[in-house]
Amino acid sequence: MFEQVNKVLNAQNKTLIDLDEMTSSKFIADFKKIILDYNFLPSGLSYNQDKPKITVLIFTYRGDEGLTPICVEFAKETLGPDTKIVAADDGFNAMYQPMQEKLISMGVDYCQTDWPRCGNLLGPDHLKGACKLMAELAKDCDIIVKLDPDACILKRDWIDRLWADKNATMTASYKIKLNYPMGNSYALKSVVCEELAKDAELYPGWVDCFEDYEVGMRISRIAKGDTKHAIRYVKCK
Repeated sequence: MFEQVNKVLNAQNKTLIDLDEMTSSKFIADFKKIILDYNFLPSGLSYNQDKPKITVLIFTYRGDEGLTPICVEFAKETLGPDTKIVAADDGFNAMYQPMQEKLISMGVDYCQTDWPRCGNLLGPDHLKGACKLMAELAKDCDIIVKLDPDACILKRDWIDRLWADKNATMTASYKIKLNYPMGNSYALKSVVCEELAKDAELYPGWVDCFEDYEVGMRISRIAKGDTKHAIRYVKCK
């Protein structure tokens, strides 16, 4: 089965799996046995001397509580069992207590957010709250990986590329549109998170703004105004 899945993933250029595309729980169970953990770097790039300390931030809610533990398991398998994982539940639509307790038993740092998310991580209040939370978490790590609860990491090479490139500050696992990383998974170097939170507080965005698009756009703006944060987008291949 490993060879079959590996062939499919390579053909589809997948670094991440979307649980919404799955219909078979057996497939999920089988796939967990063959997690792909590629430490691939293209020629011309070299690692920083030390491996990054990674924190995974998952914005979840009651509607995705069944998917969240699977997302957590994939993150631990792919990024390592010592990876800090934070499940930020929606305080207005929180998961039921048994699921909260299950995540805690899995070693997840569980918390609830107190700002409106406008249904799907939208709006200025969510943008400000999310960026502030990332800035707080960034104090204790090198890279923040933001995940939707229905996304499972299969490879870590896109994160390793970000860490390897000393000039890069942000990347995404597979979606880069309008020159901005975006989608249901992206990664930020911690060094930029405080400035990102300040930017979101000063310029909160329009009423239906998308968190991922806004974060990518603002990182680009910050980079242009600060040579310490010159950005180079690294797309995973």
